[in-house]
Amino acid sequence: MKRTAPWTLVSIGVGGLLAGWLVELLLVTGGRAVLVPPYPLAAALVVLAVAIVAVAVPVRRVAKGEPGARVDPFYATRVLVLAKSAGIAAAGLAGLFGGALVFIATRPVVVDDLLWKSIAGLAASAALLVAGIVGEGMCRIPPRDEDGPAGGELPGDVR
Repeated sequence: MKRTAPWTLVSIGVGGLLAGWLVELLLVTGGRAVLVPPYPLAAALVVLAVAIVAVAVPVRRVAKGEPGARVDPFYATRVLVLAKSAGIAAAGLAGLFGGALVFIATRPVVVDDLLWKSIAGLAASAALLVAGIVGEGMCRIPPRDEDGPAGGELPGDVR
């Protein structure tokens, strides 16, 4: 599996930013209330970010070749997919929250609570994005030497 390309995350983030701004604009012009992320959502995103890094630590130990470190290959695959999907989802959420923040900040009258909720959501989704990228990097196996283990063995013997 290839690493997530930075341009993929940037394009998803920009798409989310435009979608977030447009949704807020359409809601306000339709006479409805502005959508803002609640504080518990920001807290949940931060908890998820910490959890992703925590579950990737055992995989990193095996990838570094620490003696006695073992992990199930299916576990490592699940952690990698979780980290990759969290990074992609966080890029979209950061764009959505950023679009809401831009919309709210550009209004003539800004309600402080809406502004701070948008900032908290944007910061939490940025933390999840960083955790996804870090978790994905922790699951990366370093390149093997030509003089390294024969027969396709991995450091730490993940079997």
